[in-house]
Amino acid sequence: MPNDKSTTTEQTQGESKSERVMSESEIKRFNEYAPKLAGGTLIKEAKANDSVAEVVYADFEEHKKLHPKDKMTKQLFDDYWGTGDKINKVLMEEPLRLLREFPSLNDVKMTVNYNGKKYHVEVNRKTIEEYFNINLDEIHNDESLDKWRTKVVQVYFTKEEREKYVAKFIKTN
Repeated sequence: MPNDKSTTTEQTQGESKSERVMSESEIKRFNEYAPKLAGGTLIKEAKANDSVAEVVYADFEEHKKLHPKDKMTKQLFDDYWGTGDKINKVLMEEPLRLLREFPSLNDVKMTVNYNGKKYHVEVNRKTIEEYFNINLDEIHNDESLDKWRTKVVQVYFTKEEREKYVAKFIKTN
């Protein structure tokens, strides 16, 4: 019988995770938080509803149309995104950061538009927790951010780990 109880507990936890819904105050906080993501000034659109967040970074031309007075030059834009690893870094680290910061968030879609290509990642809480072998709710509740630093940043935020993540999650078209 103990197995029946553990199965029920696991199912209940799984069901509650799939039923995550962001409150209006969390969506408002998301809207204030999104511009603070890496490359925030280059974000064309950031929105959240229910349990899904979507962030789209503008290409250079879109950015200039949206912010005609911005002093951003094509050279500065290329210097920012051009290494390739910056795109990988943003598409790996920022969705994870959003999932940590917003416990009711379940899915993150993020796109970087650069030099005629779209670099896209779409991840959900369960997949990220399994891939990184972490519990995002536990990390969120650690106000010292020690678990975030020791279990995530120091372990996974390296170029080598980004390359593995890119191969598994990032799509380009």
